[in-house]
Amino acid sequence: MTMKTIINTAAAFTFAFIVMLSLPAMAGAASSNDAAITTQVRETLGYLGKNIKVKTVDGRVFTQGNMSYAEDANRAEWAARRVPGVQSVNANIGYAINSGGQ
Repeated sequence: MTMKTIINTAAAFTFAFIVMLSLPAMAGAASSNDAAITTQVRETLGYLGKNIKVKTVDGRVFTQGNMSYAEDANRAEWAARRVPGVQSVNANIGYAINSGGQ
């Protein structure tokens, strides 16, 4: 092995090591942001969200629960989508009564 090969190999290992050390910090930032999004979605839902579970993973919001009216379920999904940082909403919200009078 030449000295240049040894230096290049050492540099590659050093870079890989630094990247590995920074991954938990980056994951923590995403988790922190997800927690903030979840809190903001819950606050935005207000009374609509009393029976709704909210979870956020990488900016994707997952909601689950039941409501009395289809209109309220639609409002809850719409409200979650408007929160800054939300990439998508997977709404699994059931309802008992179709608000259209049908």
